[in-house]
Amino acid sequence: MGYLVEPLCPLCGMRDSLMHRVWFCAHPDVVHARNELVETEMLARARENFLDPFWTTGIFQHPAEDPRFSLPPVSDGIELRDASGHLVDDINLVNFNFPVVASDGSLKRTGNIDLDRAAWAAVFADEHLKIQCILT
Repeated sequence: MGYLVEPLCPLCGMRDSLMHRVWFCAHPDVVHARNELVETEMLARARENFLDPFWTTGIFQHPAEDPRFSLPPVSDGIELRDASGHLVDDINLVNFNFPVVASDGSLKRTGNIDLDRAAWAAVFADEHLKIQCILT
């Protein structure tokens, strides 16, 4: 049969739900606590979009799957940039013999868009940790 719950908020008497408790409850203590933590603009957005599960779960649609966002195209190849961020056309002109190489793991294609969206793949630095080139 499940849990027996009261359908009304124990603080303000309105219809109870998680959305109500977080974003709509008008009890003075709740209003005070909410005003301490949430900006007015965010409160308005939550109330306008109350059917979006983000406002009660924190789960949101990945930008790559949301038609409202446009992402830059994914490159099919590897890009090499110098320390200033300029694209290096000829990989043979770069000396990769640096003592420090740091990688974020995005050189591997996982098939999971959340893991394939790194800003860089590897950074080559000298002994003073000054970046010499970036491989993406």
